[in-house]
Parts: sequence; structure tokens; C-alpha cells
Amino acid sequence: MANKVKSIKISLLSLILSIFTVVAYHMPFFTYSCGAVEKGFNGIIIVASLALLLLAADFFLYYLLLFLGRIVGKCIIVFTLISNAGSLYFINSYNVLITDEMMGNVFNTQFSEASGFFSAGAVLYILLLGVIPSVLLFLPKVEYGSVKRFFANIGISLAVVLGVALANMQNWPWIDRNSTEIGSLLLPWSYSVNSVRYYNAEKKR
Repeated sequence: MANKVKSIKISLLSLILSIFTVVAYHMPFFTYSCGAVEKGFNGIIIVASLALLLLAADFFLYYLLLFLGRIVGKCIIVFTLISNAGSLYFINSYNVLITDEMMGNVFNTQFSEASGFFSAGAVLYILLLGVIPSVLLFLPKVEYGSVKRFFANIGISLAVVLGVALANMQNWPWIDRNSTEIGSLLLPWSYSVNSVRYYNAEKKR
């Protein structure tokens, strides 16, 4: 008798992907944040709030892609995971920030020039943090649930994002002062948003 394909609820899969994204790709982000905040309880609150905010935002993204995109959504997530792994390699190896100027350099760099930056370490990053998680993503069958549940989970994730943002209003000045560094270390948001910013700036020119 053939073994049944194991299934997983879309909410659980989205949560696993979110936790993996926060843990696997954001060590530089948390290292910078812990070094920049003031010592004490408020510093702990800021870092914990950023982690929760990132977790909720990633959950929103993955849940939306999986429910609306199905197979296409999984393919987009695969591209995101591999891009995250490549970005993390460059952040760790060359101490770069993924800003709009950096994305402009990426888009204007020829493959022959870019290939010189890759090494066995880059392959290891992409294999362990990109390819293997991508393969595991396609193994279980996803239980997508109802449209009602979809809107409920999307609403909860957005409510968490909004709640954390409002609860940290007193810390917004700190976030504003460190926005460039924080924003450039958030994956996949840094290269996604900054790619759009770069193309918008080019379009205005």
C-alpha cells in the first residue's frame, strides 16, 4: 500500500518559514540591533519587538504567497530563500548593507564581474540556507483551508504588526536614527524594497 503524502496546514507552514527566516538570515540584524540599543530593559524590549515584528511580517508574506499563489507562490518563496542565502553571504563576507545604491551596483554588474565574488562559501550558504529548505518546502501537501480562515490569519498578522508598532511609539526616534542599517539587514525586505527604490530613482532620472 502506497504511503500517503504527509500534509501540513498552511498556517503552520507559514509559521515555520517565518521562524526559519528570522533565525537563519538575521544574525547580522540582531547583532547590530543589540549593539546599537541602550543597555537595560528598554533595549531588550526594542530587540524583542523587532523580532516579533519581523516574525509577523514574514508570516503575512508567506501565508499570502502560499494561499493566493499555490505552486507559483512556492516558487516565489524558493527564489526568496535562495536570494536570502546569497544576500546573507555577501553581508557576512564583505560587511555590506543591502541599500538601494547596493542594488544598483548589483543590477549594473556583469556576470563575469559578479562571479569573482563567489566562492565555496557562497555555494555552501546557498545550498544549506537556500536549496535544502526549498526542497523541503515541496515535500508536504499543504492544507489551504477556507477563505474565512485566510482573512482571519491575515488580519491577525497585520494586527500584530500594528500593535507592536504602536506599542513602541516611544522607540521610533531610535528606529529612525538606525533605519538605514536596520532596513538594509532585513531579508527579504531589504533587497525587495530597495530594488523598487532604485528603479523608481532611475525612472525619475
